[in-house]
Amino acid sequence: MSKIIYSPARLILITGIPGSGKTTLSTGIYNKSGKQLQPGLLNAIQATYINKDAINDAFSREKRSGKIYDLLRNGVYKTMDNLAQQNLLFGNTVIIEATYQSEIQKPSWLKRYKKIAKELKIKLKPIRCIAPESIIKQRLTERNLKRDQHKISPVGWKKFLKKEPINVPWSKDGLIIDTSQNFQNNLKTVLNFLEK
Repeated sequence: MSKIIYSPARLILITGIPGSGKTTLSTGIYNKSGKQLQPGLLNAIQATYINKDAINDAFSREKRSGKIYDLLRNGVYKTMDNLAQQNLLFGNTVIIEATYQSEIQKPSWLKRYKKIAKELKIKLKPIRCIAPESIIKQRLTERNLKRDQHKISPVGWKKFLKKEPINVPWSKDGLIIDTSQNFQNNLKTVLNFLEK
């Protein structure tokens, strides 16, 4: 299968809280032995993939909070933005997958990306992944990562959802995908959104 190459390039922001299905949408569905069962967005389009968790994990796989993590987090976002701009300059479509946990709750969070899109004459495509609370909690429990353990306790869960709400005000130019729905239909919806 040949991949779609966009011209002009797209800057695709895939956001959502941990467990909302961002990585699955990007990379596809895999079984426990690592075999891909259903292809994801990266199987369909030619794109540079920048994953915040992959960068964070290079520094720490533990709980991500505190002053030191806040400094690291700011550096990670700057690194992602720099990598995205470098690739976009060469005409490459870029997928940035990240939570944007505090930024996304501010109406102005998209401004820097709109500015990049305008300067580089590319299309900005923000996508928000959501799912019902019970499914997100189940996903976090099943993936069993150290960085998620504090989130899934009863007290931690309430704090987590207060800090990182599932639903946030969203751009009228963006797309919201409920990842608890049919995966292939969601992927088709995303590809149609990216074509526009």
